Amino acid sequence: FVGRTPGPGRIALSDFGPASGAPVLMLHSAVTGARLDRGLVRALQRRGFRPIAVERPGFGLAAPASGAPDEVAVADLIDILDTLKLRAVRILARGGEDTALRFAAAHPERMIHTVLINPFTPYALDTRRDGYLNAMKWLLARQPAMIEAVARFLAPRLDPRTTERLVRRSLASSAADTAVLGQPAVLEDYVESARLVALRTTVGFVHEQRRYLNWAPRPSARGERWTRMIGEQDVLYRPGDAETVWQTALPGHRVIRRADAGRMLHASHPELVAESLADNPAR
Repeated sequence: FVGRTPGPGRIALSDFGPASGAPVLMLHSAVTGARLDRGLVRALQRRGFRPIAVERPGFGLAAPASGAPDEVAVADLIDILDTLKLRAVRILARGGEDTALRFAAAHPERMIHTVLINPFTPYALDTRRDGYLNAMKWLLARQPAMIEAVARFLAPRLDPRTTERLVRRSLASSAADTAVLGQPAVLEDYVESARLVALRTTVGFVHEQRRYLNWAPRPSARGERWTRMIGEQDVLYRPGDAETVWQTALPGHRVIRRADAGRMLHASHPELVAESLADNPAR
């Protein structure tokens, strides 16, 4: 844990080491926490990185924000860097795109490169309607008053068996994701990470779901410092729907598309993810 400054509360993180590695801050998705896929951890460490998974305010064991959650999320990253005496970092984001963009805008000198995996598609551009996960996504989008009720209903019921069933059902239409979930270690890590999302409170999840109802990526002045990785079998978003908005937000950024990957690209292609972070873009 790292103490927040100057406000109250603690920031939860998992530092996988080694201390000599180049630090990579890992931002979790809206439905997972700081438990990382062990294959991804090993791939990053082989590349000389030090994975540090951060739980945003109100997720997992991180205290809810006492102020504006979006601003506190960025301040948390600075508190972590200062506490661990890290000057600048890379970021790997499977979610938390808003936090990554705000951090880069406010502290450009402390961000080396950011990789976004299957980033958010704004609702106004999203044409994906099929499948279990999208049915839930659009139900909450159309009836946002249900977000908190659904979160409170599910949180105490996320035992390992129920969580595994939900994960398998959510990703069933992606052959790539179904295949990678066939690896026991991948499934175990993902299930345990999903159980962390509302371990202490649902505040973080509820805030982000409400925030994204009208969210679009804010422009970055240094798009060359960004990479967007797309698994074309992603069950949540249709490849191409958000292409224009991300190209506008991150002019000149690199895009990596994989036809043989889906939502779990980080687990099915850990070496590719590590390689994308290893590249040293112009600063």
